[in-house]
Amino acid sequence: MKRTNKTAVSYYLLSVLVPMLLMVGLYAMLQIVPFGRHNLLISDLGTQYMPFLAEFKRQMAQMNFSTYSFSLSLGGDILPLAAYYLISPFNLLLLFWSNSQLPVVVGYVIILKIGAMGLTMAHFLKTRQPEYHFSALIFATAYSLSGFVAMNFYNLMWLDALIFLPLVILGLERLFLKGRPGLYIWMLVATIFTNYYLGYMSCLFAVLYAISLLIKWKQPQQSWWQLVVHWRQAIWQFCWASLIAGGTTAVVLLPSLLGMLKTGKKTIAATSFYPTPQFGWEVLSQFQVGGSHYTQRLIHEPTLFISTLALLFAVYYFCLPTIRRQAKWSNGFLIVSLVDCKFNPNFWTNLSA
Repeated sequence: MKRTNKTAVSYYLLSVLVPMLLMVGLYAMLQIVPFGRHNLLISDLGTQYMPFLAEFKRQMAQMNFSTYSFSLSLGGDILPLAAYYLISPFNLLLLFWSNSQLPVVVGYVIILKIGAMGLTMAHFLKTRQPEYHFSALIFATAYSLSGFVAMNFYNLMWLDALIFLPLVILGLERLFLKGRPGLYIWMLVATIFTNYYLGYMSCLFAVLYAISLLIKWKQPQQSWWQLVVHWRQAIWQFCWASLIAGGTTAVVLLPSLLGMLKTGKKTIAATSFYPTPQFGWEVLSQFQVGGSHYTQRLIHEPTLFISTLALLFAVYYFCLPTIRRQAKWSNGFLIVSLVDCKFNPNFWTNLSA
């Protein structure tokens, strides 16, 4: 095997193993199964995901499929919930163990998903440089073990979107630069299929990221209209590719939408979408250790899923004189857009309705 191939294998193998081994060590320290008597069956993972996963396993084993269940009040159609909870390739691993072993297997599935996040982010970072730099694994590991993962691991299906997100962005860049929308379409379809809730958030992020790319590529002598005209073909490709991805996943989106319209979530207040911050400087307290924790998940300031080290790197980035001003404007727009949505606590909640 050539040296380059060995380096590539080592690079991608470590991108998976490092976050997984860190999680195994964490399980051992906290005595989580199989290293102790504790388990991860808290909140939605214990009360919602596990019953549906057990039912999914039972129906697959007996080849007797039904979309009706008495677990919903006096009984009802579970197809909308099944579209949200069950569509993930990792769920196939559950078929090889008994229901009594599901708490252990779910812990393994979380570790595998975190390892997959490290792999896709490492590949995304590799596209930024011609050679394999193992220092990039630091950032790939930071992504796979981010604050979002730490605070939302019990929402098992949310983790799939983080696996596909680096590939969605990679496909989006390939669409604009090479006119090849295939990767973007397939990765966006996979994201929405595995979890439509994080899927539509990925769609919104893709729109913001596309705008940031245009800002980055704007020449000093260009007007905004000239910029749009210059990239009109790529913009058109981006629009129809997004529509194709959305239409392909309608088999999941439509049942989910019809199911949600039967609940109180159909009530949407227009004021919830106003871009007005509703918190002050006290939100910065969440940068301290323990600033965000499980017990405050219902009533709290906007959660900042970023470490202090990453924040310092971001500040350093905007202070570097070697970075083009247009690139700083581009990434600044992306950050401000995300912060603006995050600081309106009702924005994402009402949009998900």
